[in-house]
Amino acid sequence: MDDQAVYNTHPNVVAILDGKVCIDEKGNEVKIDALLVANESARLKTTPAGIALTNRPILEAIDSLDAKRIRPLAEDDASYLARLNKKIVVLRAKLV
Repeated sequence: MDDQAVYNTHPNVVAILDGKVCIDEKGNEVKIDALLVANESARLKTTPAGIALTNRPILEAIDSLDAKRIRPLAEDDASYLARLNKKIVVLRAKLV
């Protein structure tokens, strides 16, 4: 469940327990409109912050691969670097 989408679409929700149960200020369970939340979640993913969250794991993987490229040169570096570069190209293609 996208917590921010729930809060945006159901202003009476003050807490979400275990990512499943929504509670109002009196401790009562709030029934959630799943379609409304799904639409808001999709909208949030198109905002700059949402795009940054979507891209974060990809950018971290690229950083990790970049760090591996900066190792001491050795005999088999050409093929090693080619494999790393190919992985980076694939990851960059996934960026939103």
